Order: sequence, then structure tokens, then C-alpha cells
Amino acid sequence: EDPAAFALTAGEDYALLAAVPPARLERLRGALGGALHVVGELATGPPGIEIAGPDGPLAPPARLGWEHGA
Repeated sequence: EDPAAFALTAGEDYALLAAVPPARLERLRGALGGALHVVGELATGPPGIEIAGPDGPLAPPARLGWEHGA
């Protein structure tokens, strides 16, 4: 299986996600003892998702994970 697709769709790893203004990022990181990882950013523009790897953009997989009720 494609490692990028596996990382995006498999497993039962959970993490708390939060949208934090850049100006408050370091303060929050300090409050959490450094246990904070930036995984993306919010931007204006048309709705959608962009996924990038170390070599540039990746095409999103057809399915991004478990679809409840599907």
C-alpha cells in the first residue's frame, strides 16, 4: 500500500486538533510543555483540502478514512 495513503486513512491514532492564531502558537506550546505539532493552516479560498509531502503536493485518496453509515 502507498505509505502516504496509509498515513492519511489507516489506524486508530487520535489527537486533539485546534485552530490557533499564529501569534498565540508559542504561548500555547509553552503552556503544553512543547507537546504541540503544527499540521496545517487555514486559508481563504475555495473549500477543499490540499495535502503536501516532502516532494510537493499529493493527490488526496479517494476515501479519507472510515465513513460512518456508509
